[in-house]
Amino acid sequence: MTARLVLKRLSELENDALIGINGELIAVPGVGLALHDGGTPGGIMLEPPPQVAGSAGHNLIRNGNFIVQQNGYEWLGIPTSGDIHYIADGWHFHRGGGSTANVAISRTYTESEEDAYTALRVNTFSGGLASSYSILCQQIADARLCIGRTVTVSYKARATNPRRIAVVLRQDFDSATGTLETFAGNAELTTDWQYFTHTFRVPDTPGSYTYGAASFTGLWFWLDAGSNYDDRTGGVGNTSGQFDITNVKMEISSIATPFGATSYWDELLRVQQYFEKNTETVYMAQGGYNDGATVKTVAYIPYRVPKVKTPSISGITSSYVTSPVASGIGTIGFNVLGTANDVTSIARITGFTADAEILPY
Repeated sequence: MTARLVLKRLSELENDALIGINGELIAVPGVGLALHDGGTPGGIMLEPPPQVAGSAGHNLIRNGNFIVQQNGYEWLGIPTSGDIHYIADGWHFHRGGGSTANVAISRTYTESEEDAYTALRVNTFSGGLASSYSILCQQIADARLCIGRTVTVSYKARATNPRRIAVVLRQDFDSATGTLETFAGNAELTTDWQYFTHTFRVPDTPGSYTYGAASFTGLWFWLDAGSNYDDRTGGVGNTSGQFDITNVKMEISSIATPFGATSYWDELLRVQQYFEKNTETVYMAQGGYNDGATVKTVAYIPYRVPKVKTPSISGITSSYVTSPVASGIGTIGFNVLGTANDVTSIARITGFTADAEILPY
């Protein structure tokens, strides 16, 4: 069957409403390939268009449905030190004024048992002070992503008790310029799952603003906020209790498009631009002993995907090598140096963590 080419008309919404002939394939540039039945507006999408960064439909948020779990699935009594704790891949919990939280990834149900989601559950314990706050946030490299653009944030959420949360877009310019915040809106949560959308315009920045190499755009969900933050949050207030969220999406668009979950493997690669836990074995050169004398060993270890910035390397595990040390760390890989400690086996690296995540402050 040959697809009929339909030139793009006034908008994607108009194309979505097009009713084709029964059994007809229609290809609309920028919209996709749809099979029509003569009655359903827009037909049945068979081949959606590719989504590129900065286009409507492309999700700027990574792991918005929490399916990637390299960093575990439960974090209790956090933060255990300081005010920031890395939780689900791509996400941080940020607090102040004595607030804490228990966080876990869970399989949950929205409208029915057939409608299942992987969701993040955050149980906040407010410090109860004017200075107390609890924030769920993600940082994306480059503060310029949304400047002068219309942005839509969408997600599903609920709470054990009715509560208000706030959604804020934060731009940190990594320079003397400082930061800017754009208030996206409040959401009034109930015990039922609801779908929320916030559409807002991010202002143009003055020409005097400068950008550092580590600038970023952040999406912040304020879950608990004392009176010191009323102007920034629309009066969220000191709030404790359970909060569930899933299908988080942020896109350059004036409307919310479907979440459109990617495959686990595609989402893993997006996450690993910022954070990678690797358990693949890499054999080291010059392994073993030489005439009873210890031999230094070396290996170059590439990441699965290049990182958005130079990461920190930790958690190096190994076999038949003593005190492996990372050196020459870059955005595409690093060296490991060590001393072989077995006369018959080859020294090897069996795992590491590369952390290029961006902190909210």
